[in-house]
Amino acid sequence: MSAPATIPRQRLISLLHDLGFEGPEGSRHDFMKRDSFKLHIPNQHGSRSGGQSVPLSVAKKVLSQAGLSDDEIKTSLGLT
Repeated sequence: MSAPATIPRQRLISLLHDLGFEGPEGSRHDFMKRDSFKLHIPNQHGSRSGGQSVPLSVAKKVLSQAGLSDDEIKTSLGLT
């Protein structure tokens, strides 16, 4: 079975919370913070329900920017 092409935005946020990030916050562009580091995340385009999906390629890039290795990203997203 192939991996899903998207993941729920809330799952990405939960993974970032597990890594010590706080948020999301922001008005036009959402971001999460860990110490003084700001990590921009895909916004919900006006929806505050948290139900939007994020393309898997974008989730991988965000997690990479958060400091995860390729193996850690695959494990976090259930791609192993």
